[in-house]
Amino acid sequence: MSVFTLKLIALVSMFIDHSTFVFYMHNFISPDMYILLRGVGRLAFPIYCFLLVNGFQHTSNKQRYVSRLMLFAVISQIPFSLAFSIGNHYGAALGAPQISFGGLQYIVLALLFLSAYLIGGNRKVSHIFTICLFTLLPAFTLKLGTVTVIDGSLNVFFTLSLGLSIISLIDTAKGKTLSPPAFLLSVLAIIGAVLVIQPKADYGLFALVFICMLYVSKSKKGYQALVIFLWACLQYGFSGTNLLFTGFALLSLLPVLLYNGKKGPSLKYLFYIFYPAHLLILGLISFVL
Repeated sequence: MSVFTLKLIALVSMFIDHSTFVFYMHNFISPDMYILLRGVGRLAFPIYCFLLVNGFQHTSNKQRYVSRLMLFAVISQIPFSLAFSIGNHYGAALGAPQISFGGLQYIVLALLFLSAYLIGGNRKVSHIFTICLFTLLPAFTLKLGTVTVIDGSLNVFFTLSLGLSIISLIDTAKGKTLSPPAFLLSVLAIIGAVLVIQPKADYGLFALVFICMLYVSKSKKGYQALVIFLWACLQYGFSGTNLLFTGFALLSLLPVLLYNGKKGPSLKYLFYIFYPAHLLILGLISFVL
């Protein structure tokens, strides 16, 4: 299987998962079917993490790869909140804006990221702007009347971005391509993001360990398969509904093991754009229903 095929499998699985949630909230899906289809959705995350590490190995510009993920984390946040905030599915109505800010720790975090970025020798305004949005957006909550536009939970691109930032820092440490001050600031920024941002993001802190372990075992597909196996078992367990989720998560091993190292059709931005686009559509559908 090529990278394209793996992305397609993960995309379909993710779409089934997200659309199932929205339609279940409006009583279009039975509880049993809901559990089954959400189980199908457990295929997506392990495949995306495998592709993340694989992409990092093959990208020609690692900094641009990290920045691109951060940008899509920001772009996807409003669609994510519209689709997954529970109150939006129960007759939410537009009204006066209500906005709040989470705390000064986010400003400190943004300054750490920017300092590390600038001392490291980068000056691109677009990347600086992206870093600011990425680190400050999680601090805000925004409602328009009873419609939640941004809330306290963060989309999976935040998880993937931080995971990629960590393995990029590991790679930098091995290559010694950063000055000691820039490297120290980078470490502090990543630690801060892990403590402040990641607990609010999809799959939590354990997901970052998972991504790092996939990176450490990148030289052997068998070792990566073992990492996925252990992650699925520890993430979901074997009791009740979780047993079904574990089973579907373990099914992700099949496409990973069949990966042939080929790229396939190059539709990179289609897969990036699909995430916020389908969430926005599902969020709007929930208001109609």
